[in-house]
Amino acid sequence: MNGKIVKTNERGSATVIALLVLALLLVFVALAVSRTTNETLATSNDTSETRTFTAAEASLENMTQQFDAIFDFQLSPASADITNIKNSAPPNFTGYNFANDVAQTQASQQVVITGGLLQGLYATRDAWKLTTITTDKSNGVEVKLDRTFFNDRVPIFQFGIFYDDDLEFHPGPRFDFGGRVHSNGNLFLAAGTGLYFSSRVSAHREILTDVGRNGRNALSQWGENVWIRDGSGTYQQLKANMGSALKTGGTGGNLFFDNADMPAVSRNPNWSIPNGLFDGNLMALQKDLKLPMKLTRPDVDYIELIKRGKLIGDLWNNGTGTAASPSIVPVTSANLDNEIFALSRYANKAGIRVSLSDSKAKLPGCVTSTGSAVTTVCGIRLDADDSGDGSEPGSGEARGYQPKPMTGYQATRLNGERFHIPGREVWIKVELVSFDQATKLPVTADVTADILSLGVTDPAPRIFEGTTKRFEIQNPSNYYSSGIDTRSIIQLQRFVMSGEIINSSSNWLSDRTWNVTPYNLVITNQQTIPTPTPNPTPTPNPNPNAVPGLDTGFADHKDHKRLTYIDNNTKYEWIVPFPIEMFDTREGVFNDDVDPCNGALNCVTRNGVMSIVEINVANLRKF
Repeated sequence: MNGKIVKTNERGSATVIALLVLALLLVFVALAVSRTTNETLATSNDTSETRTFTAAEASLENMTQQFDAIFDFQLSPASADITNIKNSAPPNFTGYNFANDVAQTQASQQVVITGGLLQGLYATRDAWKLTTITTDKSNGVEVKLDRTFFNDRVPIFQFGIFYDDDLEFHPGPRFDFGGRVHSNGNLFLAAGTGLYFSSRVSAHREILTDVGRNGRNALSQWGENVWIRDGSGTYQQLKANMGSALKTGGTGGNLFFDNADMPAVSRNPNWSIPNGLFDGNLMALQKDLKLPMKLTRPDVDYIELIKRGKLIGDLWNNGTGTAASPSIVPVTSANLDNEIFALSRYANKAGIRVSLSDSKAKLPGCVTSTGSAVTTVCGIRLDADDSGDGSEPGSGEARGYQPKPMTGYQATRLNGERFHIPGREVWIKVELVSFDQATKLPVTADVTADILSLGVTDPAPRIFEGTTKRFEIQNPSNYYSSGIDTRSIIQLQRFVMSGEIINSSSNWLSDRTWNVTPYNLVITNQQTIPTPTPNPTPTPNPNPNAVPGLDTGFADHKDHKRLTYIDNNTKYEWIVPFPIEMFDTREGVFNDDVDPCNGALNCVTRNGVMSIVEINVANLRKF
């Protein structure tokens, strides 16, 4: 068989090759398109997630702002406030759904703040958690964010001095102050002798050390006599050039350019040096500290903190009367304290509250809606019948409340004759105060009789000079052995008062000096001691008018007197307790250097004499 070469047709190969190339290109294009699509989708997802994340952050910030705003008006959020926060949404994020939650993660507890302006102060701390789940409506992208934080409430009464305006210190004699000092204005510090602070001193605005508020040069006028303790407890001198703003040596413009009444000062370029020297116990340019009542009512004064509360059962001055004839009316639901004021007032803090008034109706919780006093027991009247129910004593009977007896203990009766002023009454109410978290109002229990049964008198001392007896109460004989009056928490009167002799020629007070210490006392009568009977019946003095201090016209001497050994048992003398008083020169005369008595020895004016209620802290601690 003969071989034969057959030639094939090569036409169309270029088409195949082209198709192969096109297929390869199609694969490459498909891969590129797929990659581009995936990258586009990924980029789109990233954008959506970023936008959703931004919306979630906005939701957290919105909830935080809403939560913070609650405390501009109240001290703790109510359930309705929490619901409002959960339902709130940030503005301009209409394309998203927000599922919010607010939860308290830790019960309130007392802590000590560890940093910042309030470092070292006690706070009531709550732990909270804000949660938002934010969803993009268009594509379902979802982001969840949490924020946890502490909410601290710091009681203002931890400050020794809290001032809402400019505060000036310029004492004459040495002045030591142990509590914290803060001013929401400027703080001027100067002293001619010595001004010593043992705790942190701070101001919202400037601390000024080289100039007085009146513009005088503090260094040349008073010297450098201000001292502040550092972190180790060592007093460091605050020199005139250490203020945050200076009259001399500062840089920049006048910081008080907008107040022509203030001295011209500029920034101290070396202000950081005092911060280190005092270990942070001298702080200027700090955040202002505003109380809730001030945030709620900027027009009110902080004096409201120490005023009595306005609750149903109280009276208040509605301001429509005059100083001579004020309008005192019952509190109604329309004008009672809101939660902020009820929580802020010092009188409503948990503890023991003592109220004094010149009528029963003016005591807290003792008035009806018509303005008359309640007929039930509410406080005790001190200057009338011994029962304290407000009734007048019978004919010939003395005035003064008799504390209720305890087992083996009967406190001294109050000398109501020395407290009574015709046309006025003296009432007292002692209450245990707690706070109802549900109603946000104080809850009180009247314990006046219980507290006063412990006593209302500073116990009479026993005074010896060596072995010689100078003063000792002998009637009743168990006065000292039974500890009469030694349990008194509220002390309204005393038998003797040590200190400078008030007036030796007075018909109201007598005086003695034992162990070089002067004593003032009220001696009502003097009687001879028969001997040798150890517990004799006193024999009346045949000439009682010769005894200083005699004023037999007062019934208090019949019902309040106690038989007393005075001056080495040479005679009995009857003494009576008398109110605790003090005289404030600044209240009594218009200038400390003025002599209101034209040279009379130890004379005082009626103005400036104030009655004192003493609190025996040692007995309070025992209680």
